[in-house]
Amino acid sequence: MESRESNRRLAAILFTDIVGYTSMMQRDEKLAMGAVRRHHEILQKCVPYHGGEIYQYYGDGSMSIFNSATDALQCALELQKELLHDPMVPVRTGIHIGEIYTEEGKIFGDGVNLASRIESIGQGGTVLFSRDVYEKVRNRTEFQIRSIGSYEFKNVNEPIEVFALINSEIRTPDTGAIEGKLKEQVKKKRGTLYLTGIGVALAVIALLALYLYPKDARTSPESAQYTSSIAVLPFENLSNNPDEEFLSTGLAEDILTQLAQISGLKVIARTSSMKYKDYENEGKTLRDIAKELGVMSILEGSLRKYGTSLRVTVKLIDPRQENVLWAEEFDREIEDVLNVQRDIALAVSEKLKVSLSPALKSRFNNKLNVNEEAYVNYQRGQEALLRSSGSLIEIEQAKSFFEMAIQADSSFSRAWVGLADAYLEFVFWHRATDGDAIPLATKAAKMALKIDKDLGEAYGALGAVDLYSSDLRAAEKNLRRAIDLSPSYAFGYERLAWVEMYRGRFEQGFELLENVIQLDPLFTRYKGSLGNAYYMTGNYEKGIERMEEFLSLHPNDNFILWTLAYLHAGNGEYKKAIETLDKRTIGRSTNWVYSYCYSKLNNPAAAQVVLDTLVARSQRGFVPDYMLAVAFESVAKHDSAIAHLERAILSGGESYFAWSLGRDPMLVNLRSDPRFQKLVKHVQEIYSY
Repeated sequence: MESRESNRRLAAILFTDIVGYTSMMQRDEKLAMGAVRRHHEILQKCVPYHGGEIYQYYGDGSMSIFNSATDALQCALELQKELLHDPMVPVRTGIHIGEIYTEEGKIFGDGVNLASRIESIGQGGTVLFSRDVYEKVRNRTEFQIRSIGSYEFKNVNEPIEVFALINSEIRTPDTGAIEGKLKEQVKKKRGTLYLTGIGVALAVIALLALYLYPKDARTSPESAQYTSSIAVLPFENLSNNPDEEFLSTGLAEDILTQLAQISGLKVIARTSSMKYKDYENEGKTLRDIAKELGVMSILEGSLRKYGTSLRVTVKLIDPRQENVLWAEEFDREIEDVLNVQRDIALAVSEKLKVSLSPALKSRFNNKLNVNEEAYVNYQRGQEALLRSSGSLIEIEQAKSFFEMAIQADSSFSRAWVGLADAYLEFVFWHRATDGDAIPLATKAAKMALKIDKDLGEAYGALGAVDLYSSDLRAAEKNLRRAIDLSPSYAFGYERLAWVEMYRGRFEQGFELLENVIQLDPLFTRYKGSLGNAYYMTGNYEKGIERMEEFLSLHPNDNFILWTLAYLHAGNGEYKKAIETLDKRTIGRSTNWVYSYCYSKLNNPAAAQVVLDTLVARSQRGFVPDYMLAVAFESVAKHDSAIAHLERAILSGGESYFAWSLGRDPMLVNLRSDPRFQKLVKHVQEIYSY
């Protein structure tokens, strides 16, 4: 027999077990055994792939060993990502790196004991590990890490600092609910000192939050991840040329984009914060804005351009007291504007005491220059895209500005993202076919990533491409990467919400959509998107309630009016739907919802007029086949309706409507048609994973 010393080696130890397994076994033995099988199945796939060995199973748990901390952490991350998908299994994981030895087929060593203790305080979907592991992986940019404090474990002499992965694909631990193999006095200490000290402080904070901030800002499903929040207001244009207003606004938007990369900082999206350009003339104060947007700090500033030089002045303000926390002036050449934005973002994070990941620190230290003509055209493109609201002319204009920016400086990655977003707007607003616009959006997004591999918005554009192409696995991967790189990226969350909807995970989809509205509370597109989700899941009354709530804030918004009409139609309230559509300033003769409602009100002649208008329009430009199908079905032209549905769905386009084909009440009369049933089956196969 070999000596114990000869079997000693350093290893990373990973412990896992299923949360609540005993009670699960008592409630539903079949469900519990299924959870164990899935747990083992994913372990057997992930552990060998990452160079590890499953050393032991014990009931609902396991112990695996790896040659490196990086391998163990990558395995735990992949394991949790898999187990958080349906059928979800709540597993906790703990990792430590230490010396182990084997004797008579068993593993011994303090490292084994400590990994087990760390795993015990985990929660379903979390990845916890020791400082020894942290020191080995701290410079790995694929991991986002946060300390959750020091704990005194049973049979461990010294307090141990525990760290957690906070990647968006998995769950972040709730430090207020930590329990496990802890020393008894630790629990008592937490129950007394925390109750008398921190409990009082929390009560005061809660009262302040109730007074200072609106309900919506407090109930965001993602609010726990934020330690601070900020809105960046439009900068004042102090240049002699009033036509350069777009530059001052664009600079503020770019600073906002830089801040949005900081994990732990909630950053209100540009489409909401940019609405406060004339807040003083509207009689608002910074305190009012903070309450409306649900933020604790505000950044405002000014821009003066003279020749090729810029003077940027910024102020970071506590809106509750309207105190200036920090102010500074930057005198730079316009080609240095990207570095000014990063310098400001870095200073803001320091003043708000929000720490940066090592990867983001490195990114902020990279110096970038940009051609003046490219930057100006990029900002003009952003301005046109922001105000377009689906206007074909303005989307075309935005695309042209981005193309001019790229022509002036082809290494300007954000101009490529702008171009990709312009093509995606063509698709979203049904101004071009998927086949025409999607390849061009893909090419532009990939060019952006070729230049800057860590540009979150570029991954967001690719995720949207994948979503429109019904490649949900690729869409989720790219969108989660976008959110990792830019945690306040509202479009990323919205697109990820639709991935969840397409997969039938409606609860998660609605939660993400509500979170998007917290990040961009004044942008009506996301509110209309939420309404569409209610329609497509058949929850018409709830959708009507939310749209009427939004209309009280945006009474003339065409998109919310259309969504409300859509929901009324789904709910059988055809007259209300028509009355709502009549309040819009666009699409009053071409919207297919009219044709459906007229047919249900026994007015086939009016439905035929809408159909004829749509057909004539389709001969001049693009009209989605799904819309034409509804219009044809409204006048009982079933074969034409089926033909257009086949063209829409079998071509792989129009996924925004196609995924809920079998539930759409506007096509109910086709449900007995074998051709329609075949299309529904085809759609179900596309979104079956």
